[in-house]
Amino acid sequence: MAQITIAQDTCIRANQTGLGTASDGETYSQPIGTSALSIVSNKIQVTGPATSNNFLLLGSGQIVNGDLKARFSMSSLSDFAGFVIHYVDVSNWMRVEIQNGAVRIRKSVSGALTLLSPTGTTTIVANTNYQMHVNMSGTTFSVRVWPDGTSEPSTWNIQVTDSSLGLGKYGLFANLASASDIVLFDQVLITATPTTYYVATTGSDSNPGTQSQPFATIQKSLLVVQAGDSVQVGAGTYRPDNSTSFMNMTNGTPLAHSYPIQFNGEVGGKAHSTRRVVQSWANLVKLRQLYGYHWL
Repeated sequence: MAQITIAQDTCIRANQTGLGTASDGETYSQPIGTSALSIVSNKIQVTGPATSNNFLLLGSGQIVNGDLKARFSMSSLSDFAGFVIHYVDVSNWMRVEIQNGAVRIRKSVSGALTLLSPTGTTTIVANTNYQMHVNMSGTTFSVRVWPDGTSEPSTWNIQVTDSSLGLGKYGLFANLASASDIVLFDQVLITATPTTYYVATTGSDSNPGTQSQPFATIQKSLLVVQAGDSVQVGAGTYRPDNSTSFMNMTNGTPLAHSYPIQFNGEVGGKAHSTRRVVQSWANLVKLRQLYGYHWL
């Protein structure tokens, strides 16, 4: 299925202290880190103080399956540049990084930091532009880095499998070895890969939500769907708890509103809820993703 753009920042805007408003209308937040942020010559600039991890989350969007791309450069090979993914809070996240040519993924679960295996290497030069591409496909994370202005390689520098964290926010990552160092980013692009999830009365919420291993509850599907996804609800009676709601989901972005989530009832069958959250699944129901969902 074709990918859809859910967030983007060309970084083309006036020089300013702080990052201002991204080209897609969203703003950045910095839940971790104290380095100074600015826009200089149409690039995001991260500079001192040093030895501080900096997470620059773009908007409030969340994805499970998709791709992150950005151009970056570092004034010192001892600096770090990359992405933060699956960000839940300051104690639970994953980050993709390159430093001194080493390509790595680290995770923090309940504050415990782990370097994931395998790691990889590539050749980089200070003050030179490179492209980074991160692919997220379920529990598999693939990373490649290559010189800007050349064709993207067909092979990945690393591919890591980990299932510790699920739906989470995304953004840029930088860490400076020296207060005078500078890490630059631009051409930030976040795309999602639409997925079909399945719910059935014979399923389990421990399943991955595939056709052969469906979820058991509608609520579980609401925790993982993102823009463009669809949920196929099998025939039967469902008993949502009081937390089941289509109105309080927060992983929408301005660009994602054109790709509503679709809930489909099983052809030839009926699925009902014992509460008024969902009256009937006899017809197609769509939910639009725009800072939260509402009925079309």
